[in-house]
Amino acid sequence: MDDHVPTITHELLIRLSLPKEEDDAILLKIQSQQHPDISYMTSPRLPLGHVLRDYCRRSYLHYEAVRFLYDGKRVREKDTPKQHKMENEDVIDAMLDQIAGDEHPPRNLIRLSLVKEEHPVILKLQKEDERDMFYRTGGSVPLKYLIRDYCERKHLVYEEMRFLFDGKRINESETPEQLEMEDNDVIDVMSDQFAGQACP
Repeated sequence: MDDHVPTITHELLIRLSLPKEEDDAILLKIQSQQHPDISYMTSPRLPLGHVLRDYCRRSYLHYEAVRFLYDGKRVREKDTPKQHKMENEDVIDAMLDQIAGDEHPPRNLIRLSLVKEEHPVILKLQKEDERDMFYRTGGSVPLKYLIRDYCERKHLVYEEMRFLFDGKRINESETPEQLEMEDNDVIDVMSDQFAGQACP
């Protein structure tokens, strides 16, 4: 084994093919409470989708039913270890998603209108002390319809609320596609200290 390769050898180690020009590699471990750990040797510059999907295949999991997290943040297919500033022997947590892959959608799932032949995405809105709500919407549909419907159903003042995705405030004209949202991504709803007017 090369000197730069860490000593994780007690579990399954998968070496992914690296580009010829690559002279460095990084060792990452995916762990789950329900399945054995698997370690991957990959390039810091390669998208992690190959790692995530290989893990699902070896663990007999549906990719859409698993949420991958690094330091508490969602890891996506197009992300690279370098983008997340991952280092050797860092751990990616694999969490089974109770929504994706479930044949029975949650009772509080709101189905918004879709553009024809558009693939839907299911988003979760969560607010402290409130019951979570789920919305099925289209990837190209502005999020204002989802946000304003949530306000109406929860009897909230739209201008007094803040909607966040990955820690950034959502502009109501933005779409799930623009924000690269995936099934079961979470929108956090928080009270804004600056009051406004009621939902129209």
